[in-house]
Amino acid sequence: MKRRSGKSIGRQRGAALMALLALVVAGSAFLLVQKLNAASVKLDRDAETRKALLQAKQALLGFAALDNTEGSNMNRPGSLPCPANPLASSSPTNWGIARLSCAAASARVHRLPWKTLGLPELRDGTGEYLWYALSPRFRDATSSVINGDTRGQINICRGSSAPCPASDVVANEVVAVIFAPGAPVNTQDRSNATLRDQVVNYLEDYVLDPNLTYSAVIDQFKSGPATDTFNDQLITITQEELMAATENAVAARLRTLVLPRLRQYYATWGAFPYAAPFDPTTTTVDSRWSPTSQGLLPLALDAGDPANPPRVDLRWQNYPFPLMQGALATGSTCNPDWGDPHQELECQIMTPASGTLSVSVTAQVRDVGFGLVEPAPNLTNIWPAGAVTSQAFTYSLQANGTGVIRVDLTISAPPSTNVFFELELPKRVSLTGFNYDWLVLNRWYQQILYAIPPNMTPGGGSTCTTAATANCLTIQRRNATSAAASVALVLAGRPALRETPPSSGCAIQKRPSWDPNPTPGCAEALGPANYLQNYFESLNNDGVTALPITFKEGYRSPSFNDRVVWLSAFNTTPAAGRPNMECAPWLCE
Repeated sequence: MKRRSGKSIGRQRGAALMALLALVVAGSAFLLVQKLNAASVKLDRDAETRKALLQAKQALLGFAALDNTEGSNMNRPGSLPCPANPLASSSPTNWGIARLSCAAASARVHRLPWKTLGLPELRDGTGEYLWYALSPRFRDATSSVINGDTRGQINICRGSSAPCPASDVVANEVVAVIFAPGAPVNTQDRSNATLRDQVVNYLEDYVLDPNLTYSAVIDQFKSGPATDTFNDQLITITQEELMAATENAVAARLRTLVLPRLRQYYATWGAFPYAAPFDPTTTTVDSRWSPTSQGLLPLALDAGDPANPPRVDLRWQNYPFPLMQGALATGSTCNPDWGDPHQELECQIMTPASGTLSVSVTAQVRDVGFGLVEPAPNLTNIWPAGAVTSQAFTYSLQANGTGVIRVDLTISAPPSTNVFFELELPKRVSLTGFNYDWLVLNRWYQQILYAIPPNMTPGGGSTCTTAATANCLTIQRRNATSAAASVALVLAGRPALRETPPSSGCAIQKRPSWDPNPTPGCAEALGPANYLQNYFESLNNDGVTALPITFKEGYRSPSFNDRVVWLSAFNTTPAAGRPNMECAPWLCE
């Protein structure tokens, strides 16, 4: 047999090596493509998860800002829904609907209530429903007081130690957490409805306080890179984020619900009611004892204590009022029921021989200037029917808060007829009920500075108009212009950095519910002398009560988060001598 030459053998070996190299390259390419595909799939899943988490977060922030739906516990901006009903104990039609109560640990962590939020069935990149944890203080419940001073009770930690050491805290005072649970890890079992309701089968490394005994942090969750034993992805809603959305909604309510009440009060009485001293800790708002032009809104609250008299004690004043003027016959009287001066004014007037009489009745009512009060629009219980052919009312206020009511009327009846009529006592405008639950029950009133020009208080005698802006407050606007205002409402935000820290070392505003202050060495005592400085910023806390008085709008920052709404300078109605309540559209703020 002919032997092969060395060159032939070498060529064959070279070909074999080339084939082997091609095989290795092909295998490597295959593995690389697999890894790239896996990485691409993971990136796609992560992107889908991130999108779902962000969509859920925006929906929850929108819910908090717009929480004014009948059927919820309260008109309570800032509140968030409970997690969804469990799968095992509710029908499929109720899946995705928020529970009615979630105080217990087992209820405040569960699936996102996507139906309640008006969302589609949000799932993470692995196809699992999103989960959701809520800080108990932000539940939509009658026991929750939610405003800028309400603190979150959830910590997010790098590790799983409990309690979480300060060095491992990623975020504290968190209001809510939304989770993408990912695929099962460790011993997690999601094989039936009962198991699919258990948080342990979806989340890893968490701590839930079972009894709400902690004064601050209650629940703790972990944030970290994915491993074989941990794959939760989460996004948080902090107290600052929630309040940034909620305070906008509260400012809008002040503009649409409270300013019109003040505007109408001025249209009636010719002045604004006195403010109560600014005290963010009080639940008994009373402007009678220390009337001022800046302070709390005059809500006349009595903390619901039946043993205390009403904060605005409306009653007819005695001698020398009421007064009657006109050609009155003997026997004509007009007096309150002195057995109960909180009732109507009762009048009896005898007509003269002509049968026609022009009469004016002037009466005084105490405490009208210390709260939102509206008079009765007409005389009542007129007898004989039709005997009063015209009636015209005028109203004014005295510096002591007394309201003066004058009614000019024409009576027409047969001669020597006793004509009877009654004038009802003015009534308090109650800022309670569904439209105002947010203001009173959530105690936003404790964080609102109500300011009016000192010459527009009861008996002040001047009017802030477009022709007399020197009588007005000044609003320093964000766009570097200024506006003249007859009323300013300044809404405090969450504690901000002090622009000029006091010698006590408190770099952050101090609030009753945020005590101790997080600034080391802060020794400032909170009280009437520094309430304004601890709730408002810049020109809004200077306490100036003599014109010129300026309040400041500003962009939200670590050292400024006040919101200012105001009633603009009035246009003047010369014929009535009273301001036109409809300001020009570009002046209505």
